[in-house]
Amino acid sequence: MQATKIEETMNLSNKSSFKSLSTNMLENNWLHIILLCLLAGVYCLSYMDASLSLDSARDLYRAKQIVNGEQIVLQGPILAGSLHLGPIWFYWLALPAVFGSKIAIILWIGLTASLQFLFAYLFATRLVNRYFAILLIAVMTLPGWSSFEQITFSHTNMVQSAVFAFLFVLLKLWQDKRGGDLKWLALAYAIALHAHPTTYSLLFFAFPFIAILFYKKVFSLADIGLTIVFGLALLFPYIIYQMMNAWPDFHSASNFGKYNFHMASLEKIPRLVLSLFVDGPTLIAELITLNSPLLGKLVGYLYWLVLGLAFWGYCLGFFFNRLRFSYIFYIIGL
Repeated sequence: MQATKIEETMNLSNKSSFKSLSTNMLENNWLHIILLCLLAGVYCLSYMDASLSLDSARDLYRAKQIVNGEQIVLQGPILAGSLHLGPIWFYWLALPAVFGSKIAIILWIGLTASLQFLFAYLFATRLVNRYFAILLIAVMTLPGWSSFEQITFSHTNMVQSAVFAFLFVLLKLWQDKRGGDLKWLALAYAIALHAHPTTYSLLFFAFPFIAILFYKKVFSLADIGLTIVFGLALLFPYIIYQMMNAWPDFHSASNFGKYNFHMASLEKIPRLVLSLFVDGPTLIAELITLNSPLLGKLVGYLYWLVLGLAFWGYCLGFFFNRLRFSYIFYIIGL
């Protein structure tokens, strides 16, 4: 009887020690920094096998022109064959191009892309807590749609870093209510827009929060003025070029919009959503399980289970305010 009590006491002591150790590890700042550096480093090195594409070759050529002083580039890569934005991407590539090494350029792009882990960690820490942040950056390393980005390199490699930076600044602005953060939000939005124009939708996401803060008179006139300057800063070279050449993008963009945007395009939205959440995962399950139909079904069921858990997590968080119990499911949803 006494031996049983001693054994139970030892088990409880071991469990308590393990829980204490795991808690201390999760709360250790240095371990968080090491994990961030490790994930960012591995992700950065994964770009070593990235191959050149036509867009990559064009970008490297522009960067080399800048380094050699052959041309002052005033506009960025052409988008959809009809319009441009600012040249920030070319000048960003020109920094490692000074060394004349392809490896230096690829590592620089990989480093830029790996900043997503830092901004995701900062964003998730403010949104929920540090445990959620660790979960988020760990899940971000899993293979998925974003893995295709490492096949080649272009301005789209900046998208995730820029989006997480935007979300972090937006959350900071909302929580701290410091009007001066609005200019940094505008700069993050401009960078995201230059990474890929589809990120324009971030503006619609942020608008309700900014409108509420504006209604509460958080922003001064100086904040608004600096926001306009920061938001347009990356476009100034492009605007100068367009003014000097009779606004060529205005005409090409007008023609693009005339022939590519119509009601039929809006009708395709449900089909696109269905393809993203149903057809795509189904196709992947079929491709990776050609020799095992049973495994394919299990993968499919697991996918729907993940979506169900994500929905459950959102409901717990938003309707019942049970963040402590739902952050695991938040990570799945994100």
